[in-house]
Amino acid sequence: MNKFISILFVWSYLSATALTDLRGSIDSIITSVDPNVHVGIEVISMKTREVLYKKNTDQLFIPASTLKLFTAAAATSILGVDYRFETKLYRDEGGSLYLQGSGDPSLSQDDLRKMIRDLKIQGSFDVQNVFVDNFVFDPFWQGPGWMWDEPPDFWNSPSDGLTVDHSSISFYVTPAKQEGLPPSIVVDPPISVPLDVEAVTGTQNTFKVDRLSNPFSVRVTGELPLKFPLQRYRIPVLHPALYTGEVLKYLLQEAGIAVRGSVILLKTPASAQLLVTHRSETLSQLLYPMMKSSDNMYADTFFKRIGATFLNAPGSWQKGSMAVREFLRREVALDPSDLIILDGSGLSRYDLLSPHNFSHLLGWLYRDFKFSDEVISSLPISGVDGTLKNRMQSIASRVRAKTGSMMGISGLVGYVVTRDNEVLSLVILQNGFVGPSEPYKCQIEDAICKKLALFTRKS
Repeated sequence: MNKFISILFVWSYLSATALTDLRGSIDSIITSVDPNVHVGIEVISMKTREVLYKKNTDQLFIPASTLKLFTAAAATSILGVDYRFETKLYRDEGGSLYLQGSGDPSLSQDDLRKMIRDLKIQGSFDVQNVFVDNFVFDPFWQGPGWMWDEPPDFWNSPSDGLTVDHSSISFYVTPAKQEGLPPSIVVDPPISVPLDVEAVTGTQNTFKVDRLSNPFSVRVTGELPLKFPLQRYRIPVLHPALYTGEVLKYLLQEAGIAVRGSVILLKTPASAQLLVTHRSETLSQLLYPMMKSSDNMYADTFFKRIGATFLNAPGSWQKGSMAVREFLRREVALDPSDLIILDGSGLSRYDLLSPHNFSHLLGWLYRDFKFSDEVISSLPISGVDGTLKNRMQSIASRVRAKTGSMMGISGLVGYVVTRDNEVLSLVILQNGFVGPSEPYKCQIEDAICKKLALFTRKS
């Protein structure tokens, strides 16, 4: 018995010493990079629930894309992992088609082609007008607290009740055969897109594609080097539903179905006849682009969709927020009164969460949530895939975590496996720094993860 007590005492001493060393190492990592950075950290053992490290755990931070973890958990709980978005084609007595969306962020040209193929099987007919029904969501695609001057880039594609090709037009650009001439620009699909071409083939790479205020108009400026390879640009449109209707109209004509009229926004009447239904992949599959690639459009679509499911259509930012907060209160037993969630992507600078809010969710996901496998497997893996593919390759596969980054903001939230195969939840939120984010990602977040992955309680 005395020998056993002695061994237990030594083990406890070694474990405590290891923890003291770990905490000192994390403090040193932060101080060496930026001793003044506003950082919140919490590390908890999923086995013992012991807090291994904490710093500013109850202070509020702008979470950026780490917020998507809350969106993923709420969406799988409210909608279910087998939920599929449905896009439907109806026809009225006048020969017009209605394309009705449910918010599918993955709808593509190929999906529309398959719907048209199924439509043709039912018989040949001409189409009067193409009506697009995006009324499952409200018309406000820009969320509260978003920056008004964000560029029209693919990551900033607007969410809508009806979208195609990620709400973006693709432009394929190649230089002319001699300097001074405009480059060749091919639009896919080749619908009528007003192009204001001010670009030329030259010696420098200053080529730029900008969206104008017209729904689909685009301006290209700058120079494209003479020997430059083919480039693809994906520019978000301002009116995704109208653009989807234009794409459908083009594909109908491509398939030999004449369209006499125009593309118009209109709600589907109850008297219209349902002809074709396209169903998306399951929600568990759609989580992957949202989480691993940190797709903002997917996240905000899920946010409005759960709002529409929880409080009836149209889905809105306000309803999505209410749905997530109620989910946290009922399912996670997390009091939402001390946090702010206003969108699904984390683009809002009004969003505020504490490290302990995240730790509570991570613990619940790991231990109690019946969809844990689906949500945790969608997280990026260090050195393997997603936004962590090129990070922490020396500890590949030992970290699964959601990244977050905006100007002056960086974060990492997820799980780390130690040398003893102990699973730890990890929350690192950093706000208020000036300059590039790379030192805060690599020299603080990644360095802390490496310390945790190598941590052992043994001698």
